[in-house]
Amino acid sequence: MLSPKKTLGSEMIAPLLNLSESTMSHVETSSKPFVAVVMCATSKGIMSKNFSNMAWVQLMIPSLVSTIESDSYRYEVFVGVDDNDNFWMNPQNQQELQRRAGHLPVNVYGFPSKHRNHIPMNKILKVAYSLGADYLVRINDDSSFETSGWTTLGVNTLASYDPPYVGVVGPTCHEGNTKILTHDMVHKTHLVIFEDYYPAVFDNWWLDNWISSVYGTNRTTKHPGWLVKHHTRHHGTRYKVNHTKIVFLKDELAKGRKRVAAWLASANTSHLYTMGATTTKVMTTLEDVIVLITVSAGFDDMFSNWWAFYSKLNLSMAVVMIAEDKQTYNKYENIPGIEVWKSLCGNFTMAAEAFDYDTLLYKQLVSCRASHLMRTLEIHSKVIYSDIDTVWLGDPRPYLTGNFDLWAQLDATNFYCTGFMTFIRTPQILKFLEKWDKQLKDQPKLNQPLFNKILASAVDVQHKSLPRKEFPSGHLYFDQMKQNDVIIVHNNFIIGKDKKIQRFKDVGLWRPPKSLTQTATSHQRITEPPEGTQMGNEQIHEILSVLPKDGNLLVWGLGNDSPFWHNSTNGKVVFIEDDIPEKKAGTLWFDVITSKYPFLEAYMSTIQRTQ
Repeated sequence: MLSPKKTLGSEMIAPLLNLSESTMSHVETSSKPFVAVVMCATSKGIMSKNFSNMAWVQLMIPSLVSTIESDSYRYEVFVGVDDNDNFWMNPQNQQELQRRAGHLPVNVYGFPSKHRNHIPMNKILKVAYSLGADYLVRINDDSSFETSGWTTLGVNTLASYDPPYVGVVGPTCHEGNTKILTHDMVHKTHLVIFEDYYPAVFDNWWLDNWISSVYGTNRTTKHPGWLVKHHTRHHGTRYKVNHTKIVFLKDELAKGRKRVAAWLASANTSHLYTMGATTTKVMTTLEDVIVLITVSAGFDDMFSNWWAFYSKLNLSMAVVMIAEDKQTYNKYENIPGIEVWKSLCGNFTMAAEAFDYDTLLYKQLVSCRASHLMRTLEIHSKVIYSDIDTVWLGDPRPYLTGNFDLWAQLDATNFYCTGFMTFIRTPQILKFLEKWDKQLKDQPKLNQPLFNKILASAVDVQHKSLPRKEFPSGHLYFDQMKQNDVIIVHNNFIIGKDKKIQRFKDVGLWRPPKSLTQTATSHQRITEPPEGTQMGNEQIHEILSVLPKDGNLLVWGLGNDSPFWHNSTNGKVVFIEDDIPEKKAGTLWFDVITSKYPFLEAYMSTIQRTQ
């Protein structure tokens, strides 16, 4: 992992997803609108790898420096590369690049390669947006700016739309497809309307086609006074064009236009932007929160169980997995539904075993937690971190209320658990995490005591504890049997993976699927007769053949077959039990089954019977 530079200001390059003092400088406010010039680059396919041959060093950067309006706007360049690009990941090359760019900050970020020929354009654009860019200018690394004053032309065009800033503008380019925008500029409103800058389904081509049409003709402008030149012959095409993805274009345009229309319908009451200064008001929601987990080979079965319950909830939150070892990364890198990153901390090439709590190897593993969080917060502004020895029975987001930087589960009074936390990216949180990370790196140790110690003195961090009834510790849930209305079950307060698994089994919360591929793509149905019931294979087969996999289900009555019905669909399953009210509390069938299977959503109903 590259060590971050220890200097601040515009003379440094962002240290490749290693959040440090450089990121803190991005958080500072400025009276000038922030214009991010964003591109992706690669040295792959280039025979002569030197600065005199790199198009964006020789063409794009000099032309940008000569055409920007520094008196009116603040500029930074954001470059996305594959994290295995040895040329651009080289810190000496980055230093030389910044020297050539002068006072124009150039930020290079490495991303795990999703698959061959995939360009990480959405990811680098999201970084620029998350670091406060007011305007995003997407350019090719082998293009050059040919006219001055293009920034004001673009800003004024976007401001002219009604309502303002909802649309796209781009330069005129006489190379390539002249019927569409091959370079584009948007206001940050674009990433309020859309989850990603471009539809994630596209790898390289069709991005331009989509952005040129999604806003419609009245909100799309190719400006005649803004010229760029695309030097296509300088490097040629360095990736294989995926022509097959054109089949998705029509559907993605329809979905995109629908989102624009819905946003415009609520724009006058829900969104307000005041440009020039730093006043920006957006609806404050947690809709874009993502879930961060870390997985090692030794806890692969624990992850499978975690995903079995999480995927059942259909929460529509993106999941980022940091693979602690090569074995885990290779296993899950192409699994749909999970974005997998290689760990930049520790020994990635060694398969991590299921280390026991408080051992040296365990301490080394958990000492990476702050580093993982900083890396994730550099891209995503709202992050739920969850240990994989948890079981999710509900959505935690409704409990993330109030004006806070941090929410966390409690293990004891005024003592937070670092196994389930939510962070909002703020300057205070970044500073806190940096301090936590530094002390963990100085000497690997248990991260939780240190976390609480540093937080106690971080008076500027606003934090809130999650309610212990809905977010109990393992001691409360398993030992004291406080199992009603639980959202997150955390299997802590016990040492040893085998003991954790047995604990889950004892309460019916251990259901890792046989197929790990199936785990990441759909919820696994139970295809064997439930234990303790009289159901047979033929009945199971017949039921599953007619029951939709994604339908909601209301089940009358509870029993030992309830887990079967609970897992029979990806939709919501609710149980109604008509019990006899005269029985003593604790002997009702409702209490027996819900205690045995606490993950069921069940309600007791007393039905008045008449003759």
